[in-house]
Amino acid sequence: MPTIVVEDGTGVASANSFASLATADQYQSDRGRTTWASAATADRESAMIRAMSFMWSLPWKGKLAEKEQATPWPRVYVYDDDRRLWDDAVVPTRVIYGFLEAAYRELTAGTLLPDLDRGGAIKRKKVDVLETEWFQGAPAATTFQEIEAMLSAFLYSSWNMELIRG
Repeated sequence: MPTIVVEDGTGVASANSFASLATADQYQSDRGRTTWASAATADRESAMIRAMSFMWSLPWKGKLAEKEQATPWPRVYVYDDDRRLWDDAVVPTRVIYGFLEAAYRELTAGTLLPDLDRGGAIKRKKVDVLETEWFQGAPAATTFQEIEAMLSAFLYSSWNMELIRG
């Protein structure tokens, strides 16, 4: 059975989660997600650990706070959209919530980082009379709008960049 080790803001080298299982259970319960509650403990914990892989895949602002930390937070030099500098010993609540949303999707969908056939860059797909064609430059992967909305203040986007001095 997996063991959850929670990042406490100090750059824990063995951390694999931003929340305890009890916190995750309460978060999902508050949102009426009975699928989460009915899953085995080991399945919920595994989903949380897999969700961390998704969190690592995101374009976070700032830099890792510690060399050997096992999670993408805590971070230094992070300014949110309101230009507030975040404490480097804190995992923001919105990051924790985004992580818990990712864990739920890991449990219910299987993975947030699936292998993509040819990178997912479909130009045209025709099945009988149904046809799909992606615009040039369209992302090759699924967009998780709820997760990205929670995390947007802490992520680079295609229209912003960060300059760090020091």
